[in-house]
Amino acid sequence: AHRDSQEKPLSLRRPSRKIPTVTSNGRYPCPKCMTDFKYLFDLTRHLKFRCGQEARFMCPYCGQKSKVVYSLYRHIRSKHRGETVYVVNGSNGEKHVART
Repeated sequence: AHRDSQEKPLSLRRPSRKIPTVTSNGRYPCPKCMTDFKYLFDLTRHLKFRCGQEARFMCPYCGQKSKVVYSLYRHIRSKHRGETVYVVNGSNGEKHVART
């Protein structure tokens, strides 16, 4: 028999993803911290960027830290008015400048 004819046929199905359990109120709970979210997308973003992550972005003016850049942009705009809006990545020292 020819070698190619002995191989298993390719499956066109996507690998199954484990879908989080939805609570009785229709929300998606985080399996790590039990915060719940209305939308699955929000839970996915929470797990990827926030839950269990170190705060790695830092305000260059006062040292406040955050897990996400946009939270510090908002902080700088409200607490350090008139200053250039940028944050420092604590893991590599890169500057992230906000778009105007």
